[in-house]
Amino acid sequence: MSNDAINDLKEIRKLMEHSSKFISVSGLSAIFAGLTALAGAGFAYYRLGLSPVRYLGYTYTADLNTLSIITMDAAIVLVVASIFGFLFTWRKARKQGQSMWTTSSRQLLLDFCFPLAIGGVFCIFLYINEFIGLIAPSMLIFYGLSLVNASHKTLSDVRYLGYCEVILGCLNLMLIGFGFLFWCLGFGLLHIVYGSIMYFKYER
Repeated sequence: MSNDAINDLKEIRKLMEHSSKFISVSGLSAIFAGLTALAGAGFAYYRLGLSPVRYLGYTYTADLNTLSIITMDAAIVLVVASIFGFLFTWRKARKQGQSMWTTSSRQLLLDFCFPLAIGGVFCIFLYINEFIGLIAPSMLIFYGLSLVNASHKTLSDVRYLGYCEVILGCLNLMLIGFGFLFWCLGFGLLHIVYGSIMYFKYER
C-alpha cells in the first residue's frame, strides 16, 4: 500500500473519531480539579482540626456544625472545579474547531452522570444509616465507574483514570479509617498526574 493511501486512511480514521467521540476534554481541567480538591481537603483539615485517620473514617462522628462545614467545602470544590473544567474544555474545543454541545458530548455527559448519580444516592443512604466510613471508598468507586462508562465517548486514556479510582476505592474498603488519605489521592493527586500526562500528550 502506498504512503498516500496510508495517509488517506489515517485521515478517514481521524474524521470518524471526531464525529463519534468528544475529544476536547482538557488535561488542564483535570489538573485544576485535583488542585481544587487538595485545597478543599486542606481547608477542612485546618478548619476542623481533623486527622487523616478520622476524617471520613469510621471512628469519626460529626456534629451538625462539622457536617455543614464539610458539605459546604465539598460543594464549593465541586462548583469551582466544574466551572474551570468547562472553561478549559471550551477553550480546547474552540482551538480544535469543535462544538462543545454535540451528540457525542451529550452522550458522554449522560454516560458519566448516570453512575455518578446512583453513587450519590448510595452515599446519602450510607450517611443516613451511619455507615460513615464507607462513604469515601464509595465515592471513589462510583466516580471511577462513571469515568470508565463514559470513556468510549472520549479519549480512551480516561478509562485508565477510572480504573485507578476504582482500585483506590477498593483499597480504601480494606482500610476504612483512612478515607481522608484515599480521598486526597483519588480526587487530588490522581487528577493532577492524569491531567499532566494528557496535557503533554495531546495539548503541547
